[in-house]
Amino acid sequence: MPHHSPKVADCLYICSMYKPVFLLLVALPGWLSCSPRFAKTFEEQWVRNGMYTEVDFERIRLVCTFPGDVEISTSKQEIRQAIDGRGYRNILLYGKTSIEPYYEIFVLQDPADVPSFDLVCDTLFYGKHLVIGGNGLADPIPVSDFRFILDNLKVFYPK
Repeated sequence: MPHHSPKVADCLYICSMYKPVFLLLVALPGWLSCSPRFAKTFEEQWVRNGMYTEVDFERIRLVCTFPGDVEISTSKQEIRQAIDGRGYRNILLYGKTSIEPYYEIFVLQDPADVPSFDLVCDTLFYGKHLVIGGNGLADPIPVSDFRFILDNLKVFYPK
């Protein structure tokens, strides 16, 4: 066993005691950069189903309307599995169709950069930077469905 001066031995003892904390501090930034980020308003959505799926984000006063076959996910775990390392950040909403044509829709709020989508709209909507993107899953995303989503973005004002 090597012999260390008392100061070095004390330092080695302290480092061994705090090794888990040190490892956490070193590993945490890397882990966070790989995980998807959700917009602060992600959990404030209210979904109403009918002929259309409407989602309200009260804090940012935004209403998104989707064709009725789009199922909106409120599960962060399901979304993490769906994006599978594609690097999407600031996810406000994720949905996918339950019948043909099969596609997925993302709404991102204030993303640092615009990720790659099959169809994308990067816009300022009443002062809010939104990216609406769609990817075909088994089928190409119909332009008419995407146009419907863009045409039905609304801002609401409190009563």
